[in-house]
Amino acid sequence: MTSHHAILPAMSISRRDLLIGAASTPLIAPLKKLAKLGDSADLTRVILFTDAHIPTPKADDRAQYHQQKRARQAFKVASSYNPDFWIFGGDNIMAVDQGQGEELAMEQFNNWEMLVSEEVHQPHASVIGNHDIWYPKGATPDDRKALAKKAFQMPNRYHKVEFGGWSFFMLDVFHPGAATEVDEEQWAWLDAELGKTNQPACVVTHSPIIGPCIQIEGGGIGGTVKLRKIFLKHDNVRLALSGHQHHVDYAEYDRVTYICGGAVSAGWWGGNYSHFPPAFVVLDLSRDGYISNRTVYWETPLGEHGVVGGEGYPVALRPTSAFDI
Repeated sequence: MTSHHAILPAMSISRRDLLIGAASTPLIAPLKKLAKLGDSADLTRVILFTDAHIPTPKADDRAQYHQQKRARQAFKVASSYNPDFWIFGGDNIMAVDQGQGEELAMEQFNNWEMLVSEEVHQPHASVIGNHDIWYPKGATPDDRKALAKKAFQMPNRYHKVEFGGWSFFMLDVFHPGAATEVDEEQWAWLDAELGKTNQPACVVTHSPIIGPCIQIEGGGIGGTVKLRKIFLKHDNVRLALSGHQHHVDYAEYDRVTYICGGAVSAGWWGGNYSHFPPAFVVLDLSRDGYISNRTVYWETPLGEHGVVGGEGYPVALRPTSAFDI
């Protein structure tokens, strides 16, 4: 299959990876597999699809951007990577936190449900973003997150999903009238649940825990020191995914890879945001904790945004085991 959109690899292969590869051939074989999409039974392909900000199909203020047609195309391009599993990083709909009434809120959530039902044919899980929390003008719902939980098919505001030999911890970090952080109820749950599994673990939050974009714009969650301690305590934590910033970034700290996945909508469908075009992230995860990732600027022609695209572009398969630190 020929790719017509730009693909950004997470990083080039490091000197350390080359040394490991020279001493051990198993690292080289997976790299060859990654050049072909969806051909490996021992890798799970995950799409991080965050900050889509999909409004109603007839949103007057967005109509000039043809957002409905483009949103559907974003799903189709992501599907062309043959994912096994989707992670929706929150802010899936445009916004219901700015006084929107029930009719407008429901139109947005219903539109999201329709697009997912028609375009996503694999298991998926979501977290709740700040714009997914309902703040109707002049009213106080019993549960401001109820509409999001229903539309995103969430069993609870935070939950765990096991798929492909990995445990995904979907956390809730935005709270009406409170700090943006993991609350006490989730701390106890996360610590206990991480202790129940030896599988590689991925923690998903709408806002980043750690990342370069926080240095540029702020916006990270609180409690990062405490989270780091929990991640060090449970050495199966390998990956932390987020959105919110509409930036794409990548960091490795301790044994954990932190990825902020940009925004499917970029600047809310109105153009790039802080130089970042519309994007999603493709990840390949192995059952023994290896991770590869690439960013797909799904509307960007090849050669633009300083990116050379193409599916054969090398992507590093990095061990994130305890011996790395």
